[in-house]
Amino acid sequence: MATALSSFLGDNPQAVFQSRMARSTPQFGRFWGNRYNDIYGQYMGQQAQQAQMGQMPSGDFNSFLEQYPWLDKFYSYSPYQRGLSMNRMAPTTRFLNY
Repeated sequence: MATALSSFLGDNPQAVFQSRMARSTPQFGRFWGNRYNDIYGQYMGQQAQQAQMGQMPSGDFNSFLEQYPWLDKFYSYSPYQRGLSMNRMAPTTRFLNY
C-alpha cells in the first residue's frame, strides 16, 4: 500500500503539493496554493542545473518541498501580498460632522 501511494505521489507532483497545503493553516494554504507553478518551476530549474553540470538529477519533488524555505519566502512578501489587510489591524476612523 505504501509503495502504491508513494508511486502515485511521485507521478503526481501537484498532488504532493496540494497535500502539503491541506496540512497548513488556512492563510498559509491560500497564499501558497496559487503558487504551485512557481515552485514547480524552481524544482525543474534545479533538476535542469544538475543535468547541465553532467550529473544525474536527484531528488523527487517531495524532498524538494521538504527543504523549501516556506516561512522565509512567506515573510519576504509584504503583509498585503500575504493576504493581511491593514484594515483589520487599524480600522478606518469615521468622523461625525455636526
